[in-house]
Amino acid sequence: MRGALGEAAVLHFATHAVVRNEQGLTSYLALAPSRTPDRLTADDDARLTADELYGLRLDADLVVLSGCGTALGPVSGEGVIGFTRAFLAAGAASVVATMWDVADRTTFEAMRTFYERRLAGTGKSRALRQAQLTMLASLRAGRVVVNGHTLPEHPRLWAAYVLVGEP
Repeated sequence: MRGALGEAAVLHFATHAVVRNEQGLTSYLALAPSRTPDRLTADDDARLTADELYGLRLDADLVVLSGCGTALGPVSGEGVIGFTRAFLAAGAASVVATMWDVADRTTFEAMRTFYERRLAGTGKSRALRQAQLTMLASLRAGRVVVNGHTLPEHPRLWAAYVLVGEP
């Protein structure tokens, strides 16, 4: 699976992320193993670590990390050590990541709008801005309901995503 990553123009990871502040390079994206557990190899442990990303060669124009806290990591003299930096070092032009935990429903809606705008030819930064503003408008209008509860317009529900790299 890791070998196929280098061929994609867009990579979208809608998965759990485990950010380890003490050892940023061991942070990982949780993936599904492609083999049975008794036949796993080191490259098929269902974890794509930040450290592994540095060894990849990507040609992706865009990587979207649609999981909780994917823009986070320990801060050193060289900046934040985490997924965003690792994907950029591997060759990705841009990374969309999150600054905190995100809710499934609002993430789904925001990403749907983001990709609709991208397919219509809108640039990455403008498409992300439009997706966030659309989500904010839906929250303000009371149109986002989960389990019978209308969600508030709190920034935690619409402003988590950031774009790093080429706009």
